[in-house]
Amino acid sequence: MTVYKIGEEHFMIVTSSGPRKTTAVWIAEHSRGASAYINDVTGSIALISVQVPRSRELLSSAIEGVDFAGLRFF
Repeated sequence: MTVYKIGEEHFMIVTSSGPRKTTAVWIAEHSRGASAYINDVTGSIALISVQVPRSRELLSSAIEGVDFAGLRFF
């Protein structure tokens, strides 16, 4: 699971695709009473995950005009 802070009080949680529905239910159940709301936006976004030791090199060869040298882990 990866949690992204996308605003002062807004977060995006990315889980593996296999147990997505089970995980969404678990998160919704555990957020009750926490003044939080949950939106499953799986159908409206896409995530490309490049996870190889030479990912900067791979991305640089595929995408022009972006400096990937300063890209940190995650």
